[in-house]
Order: sequence, then C-alpha cells, then structure tokens
Amino acid sequence: MAFIFLEDGDLKSGILDRFLTERSEEVPQAILETIEKKKIAVIKTKLKGRYDTDAIFTATGDSRNYYIIDLLIKLVLYDFVGRNAARKVPKDYKEDYDWAMKTLEKIKAGKETPDGLPPFVNEDGSTGRIISGNSKNENFYI
Repeated sequence: MAFIFLEDGDLKSGILDRFLTERSEEVPQAILETIEKKKIAVIKTKLKGRYDTDAIFTATGDSRNYYIIDLLIKLVLYDFVGRNAARKVPKDYKEDYDWAMKTLEKIKAGKETPDGLPPFVNEDGSTGRIISGNSKNENFYI
C-alpha cells in the first residue's frame, strides 16, 4: 500500500487482515489511502498552531510518533468499517473513534501534551503558544 504516513502493518494492529482485503469487487487499498488523506487533514487541523504538523507527517519508520499513529488508525478504521452502514459499525470501533476525537480536542485545547511531538515554531524562531479564554455569561448578570 502507498500510504502517506501509515505503513503496511499499522492497520493490521487494529483490524484483521481478512477484513481489509475481503471485498473482491472493490479496491481496498485505494479506499484506505483516500480515507487516510482525509483523516490526516483532520489531525492537522486539530494540531495546527501547537505542533509542527509537517514534521509529524513526514517522519518515517520508527521516528513516527506512535500516539499519532494510534489516533490515525482508529479514525481510518472507523471510516473504513462504517462505509457499509453506520448502524453496523461494531461498538468498539465507535468507542475508539470517539476516544480519538476527544483526545484530539484535548490536545487542541492544551489539556493534553503528547510526548515527542515537535512544537510549532513561528517565523521569528519562537514557539507558538495559543492563549484562549472564555467570556461567556450564562446567567445574564453583569
């Protein structure tokens, strides 16, 4: 398979090889490559501004971040299995997908900082730090 970031054995750690190749009328390799591209875009969007996403996804072999690999596998497999019908997706794939998306949201919010990810560096050489706040007034009092 010609994945961008994943390698041949990565998906086999999350699903039986038979399920990846059993559909004879389809080309699972092309489908998986397309899904991987879409899910890499999702992860890049979530990590943008905090981490150097280009460095993360150009890494190869053992220099890849296995936490990102795990998140990407869960997202790709959920879409691959769910192509048939969403109601037929096993519960554990749905739970893995939900965990991956919640984890990406935590990373985006700065509540979780994975080890080994290269920080985003501004043009002046400083690392980018995102500061956010909340001014929501739920009780409508001044």
